[in-house]
Amino acid sequence: LRHKTGSVIASISSHPNTFEGMVLEENGKRTFLLANYTNQQIEVGVDGISKKAKVSKLDEKSAYRAMYEPEDYMTSPNCEFKFDQLITTIKMRPYAFVIINE
Repeated sequence: LRHKTGSVIASISSHPNTFEGMVLEENGKRTFLLANYTNQQIEVGVDGISKKAKVSKLDEKSAYRAMYEPEDYMTSPNCEFKFDQLITTIKMRPYAFVIINE
């Protein structure tokens, strides 16, 4: 696993039955792990994300490729996303998992 020597940064979900997030930090770089627990699309506000961050999503659109073509999925380009606001709103599909790497 990556982040073996990293630490977890405290984070709080305003709706813990709907969404949860975790922030890992290692060597000055952060990784945000976001999970939608519902069968509905949700919008999540996340603050403190670097403008250089890269976003990867795992949801019903990408799950097949992630399971059956994992090398292709892992090397595919990240989602296009601009982090130009203090708090960024991210749309998450039902049961989606989002990784944001700085």
